[in-house]
Amino acid sequence: MAVISCEARRSRIGVFVGSFNPPHIAHLFLVQDAMQEFGLDLVYVVADRLVKYKALVNLVHRQKMIDLLFGAYPGVLTQFSAKDDERFENAELWDIHRTIEEAHPDDDVYLILGASTLEWYVTQFPEHSLEVVRQFIVCRRDEDSIVCNTLARC
Repeated sequence: MAVISCEARRSRIGVFVGSFNPPHIAHLFLVQDAMQEFGLDLVYVVADRLVKYKALVNLVHRQKMIDLLFGAYPGVLTQFSAKDDERFENAELWDIHRTIEEAHPDDDVYLILGASTLEWYVTQFPEHSLEVVRQFIVCRRDEDSIVCNTLARC
């Protein structure tokens, strides 16, 4: 008699944090490509609340634009509980990632970043260098497409 393993596959969760000032079609393409390429089951799209390096449109307006852009796409979550919204309020990108990772302890959680954003964070926050993030999906823009690759830390 053959033994069949019934071990469930770990869900793959993406976390895409950005200023989304404004959110645009390339953001949607990036999420769609990352979901398809890496088999992500769910992607959290979170507007950054603490961007200090540029002026931002009011968070309420950016959130409405995010909802309009991503709202109809299956597997993308743009609305959060009041508790999570409160935790995101004064959080840096790595804090948001950690919050979502804590909510999904049995899943694989990937931080989705553009290559230029990753470079910016590493130079602006060398004390962190995103050390708390174990798995990344890094996307770079080519002239005709968005190319995503995974980076993993053990």
